[in-house]
Amino acid sequence: MFRRHCVVVEWMSQHSEFEWILFIDGDMAVVNPNHSLSEYINGEQIIFIDRIFNNEIMAGSYLVKNTIYGRNFLNDWANYFYNLPKSFHGTDNGAIHGLFMEKFSSQEHRNKCQHLWEISKNFGDLNTFTVCVRHFIEKQMVNRTFDEGKVRVLPKAEGWVRDGGHTETKFSTKDFMFHGWKASITVHWISDEYTREFALGSATPLDIFESHTGEYLKTKIEEFLEEFSISKENLHLVIRDAASVMRKAARLLGINSFDCFIHMLQLAIHDGLKLDEIKNSINIVKKIATHFDRSSNFRKIFYQIQEGKGDAKLGLLNDTPTRWNSTYLAIERVLVCKNVLAHVAIDYKDCSALLEINFSILEEIAKITRDLSSRSESISTVLPAFYALTTQLASKEKSISYG
Repeated sequence: MFRRHCVVVEWMSQHSEFEWILFIDGDMAVVNPNHSLSEYINGEQIIFIDRIFNNEIMAGSYLVKNTIYGRNFLNDWANYFYNLPKSFHGTDNGAIHGLFMEKFSSQEHRNKCQHLWEISKNFGDLNTFTVCVRHFIEKQMVNRTFDEGKVRVLPKAEGWVRDGGHTETKFSTKDFMFHGWKASITVHWISDEYTREFALGSATPLDIFESHTGEYLKTKIEEFLEEFSISKENLHLVIRDAASVMRKAARLLGINSFDCFIHMLQLAIHDGLKLDEIKNSINIVKKIATHFDRSSNFRKIFYQIQEGKGDAKLGLLNDTPTRWNSTYLAIERVLVCKNVLAHVAIDYKDCSALLEINFSILEEIAKITRDLSSRSESISTVLPAFYALTTQLASKEKSISYG
């Protein structure tokens, strides 16, 4: 979560032609185009928003001016990754409040809130920390700004985006963007010309105050079908993930449904990676990648050796559980760079266990996932891929491949 702010800073430093940058989460979208971002800018360097349903400063969207001050502020936020307490810290959302305390409050007040952050165990505790921060920093706020007007926090319902789950698709003239477009339905069909077609049929914010049960999701799907006048009889099959609530929603609707093949593959990988002999090797990869991220001197030497050997400039990758094939790609990168690592004051003997494990099955799954993620693929590709994969697992022969 912190890297995204580093990316913004890096992009800003390379594009001085842009005066202002808007950062938004991937689940934000314009609902009312009759607004302009210029409405929210009034001489500041960086602008945040108060969330409507709680006491947080929103971490998922901000306006930042392309100045040294703006870039430094984001860098300070990103570097707060190294100051996170070993608690339920809320990632960069918790960190923005820690940064505001550090910059705009006294040491005495910081200590009081820091203690609450350090003992946080859940969202309720995190909210207590947030309330503490807001109580003290607002004593330093002048006309909703800090640091002589350089940093502004727009009040609830006065910013360019709000959490849309409260009102679903309903919006007012004051609204500009919604946050939380989580529920989406993609429709696939064969045209009259016998070509495969698809379209995003629906993208709806789910009510954050509703339990996202099978019954609730069934209702949302029925609303979509009614809106587009699609009868259940015209639905051949629903492809969904393997979550129990999704299965239940399809069952309650009386619609034929099936697990997403790639999603099931990733669940199988996740279980397999829990084996001790695999887990220990993955932990080694994680430690090396973390050291690569945190030590600028290590990265500098690492890249210098690559350059001296005439190799392509490749960094190490972190294992991100929510991304398909992330673990395999992180392992693969360490193995590709093993000769460089051997020269960079790293005891690579600790990594030798990696070479003793046959990662070919992960490589094959990565290839299948990549290929089947294409819009042009169909069941005619899934079945051979499934057969090749099960055959390889049974025989443990590296030579078997589906393509």
